[in-house]
Amino acid sequence: MFIHVATLYSVQPEAADAFVRSIRAGGDWQRVARRVAPDLVASDLLQRQSSPSPVFLCIDFWVSRERYLRVRESPVYEPLLQLRHDMAGATIELGVFAFPASAETDVVLAHMADLCTEAESRGAR
Repeated sequence: MFIHVATLYSVQPEAADAFVRSIRAGGDWQRVARRVAPDLVASDLLQRQSSPSPVFLCIDFWVSRERYLRVRESPVYEPLLQLRHDMAGATIELGVFAFPASAETDVVLAHMADLCTEAESRGAR
């Protein structure tokens, strides 16, 4: 199961363009990371739009939690990750995320369908 690793970065305004160029798909950091950690599927970089200084959310997509943890403990990947942190003024690692199990989703959707049916029947009275 794919996992997503989310990290917030606060970057100095004068360093924002270089940060984006490096982290964005096709950037220097991204190219090296793909060679060092082939289980890193992709990274998305989003910028907060209403912030006085540049704030970015980076979401890394990994093939599995196990592969991510193995790479995180690798002495080869750690300096690369540290380089990304060093490009930012502040870093907050939000952690590892995954979609909820589909069985839970099916239950929620069924419950929502029941609620919609009840609301429709009340509106028809």
